[in-house]
Amino acid sequence: MLDTKLMTAGLVASCLLTLVELILDESGKGWRSLTGKIQRSILMHGDVIRTLSHLGRSLYWFARISIAARAICFDESLPMPPPALTCARSNTPSGNTLPSSVEENMALLAMHLESWAHLQSRSISWVKDSEELFLKQTCTASVIDNPPLLGEEYKNLPFEHIIRGIEIVCCASKLQRAIIATVLSWTNSPVSAIEPSILSLLPYYQWSLAGLSRQFVHPAWTSLTCGLPVMPDDLIYQQSKEAFSYAERSLENSADFEGLLYVPIMNIVGLEMKTAQERARALGFVTTLKTRGFAVAGKVEQDLKRAWVGQI
Repeated sequence: MLDTKLMTAGLVASCLLTLVELILDESGKGWRSLTGKIQRSILMHGDVIRTLSHLGRSLYWFARISIAARAICFDESLPMPPPALTCARSNTPSGNTLPSSVEENMALLAMHLESWAHLQSRSISWVKDSEELFLKQTCTASVIDNPPLLGEEYKNLPFEHIIRGIEIVCCASKLQRAIIATVLSWTNSPVSAIEPSILSLLPYYQWSLAGLSRQFVHPAWTSLTCGLPVMPDDLIYQQSKEAFSYAERSLENSADFEGLLYVPIMNIVGLEMKTAQERARALGFVTTLKTRGFAVAGKVEQDLKRAWVGQI
């Protein structure tokens, strides 16, 4: 069994190296590759996790948050991590006591993001299969050139495929309820009563709520004729705006690297910025990170500009 001190040292080194990759590599590929290696190490040494110190466990959960964020940002599949250190209250329903310590809240966020990453991967696969099934059923040149825009066009999907889609929707709805319960537990409490380290996790939950909703915009989902976990556009915008505002303040009021922690949320939050003023603020955020030495912010800036052009 790997020594716990060596494991903690390895986690410290890994977290520092991921920071270095974000400083040096504009493409983000180095960070992506390194978090993949960290993930494999965690899977190999899951038996050590239970015996780690508080620092080691916190780094462990931070690593799992980073791994899940990578999977979400790059549309990757995510194998389930070992059950070590599983928070007993990770599936706490609305109304029950939620975690109070920083470590427990990090654990809860990690598992929620991992659940979202799994759902995203399954959703992408289901939509792709839906399109292929539709084309097989209506394989004409006109349909191939002009794919369906309305959910009714997918109404003849196979029964097994429909059941698979409904299962994904049910899992997403359950995750959405759990995330909302966590967000409400914080937003309904005085800010002074919440530890800053815990409050700093809130933008990730708001990012998750916006991302889950946008995950079900493809017309094939409406063919299931069931309730979808999609918030109204104004609520998606509100969650995105609040998440970005927190990230923006973190860059102004804290150490340089803290704002970097919120770069992953920009792949969705940034797209919800509609007005010229909002987009200027978003670009200002990533530009500030870039001028402070984080090369990866340049890639985020390019991606945002490209995505906004597609929205016009």
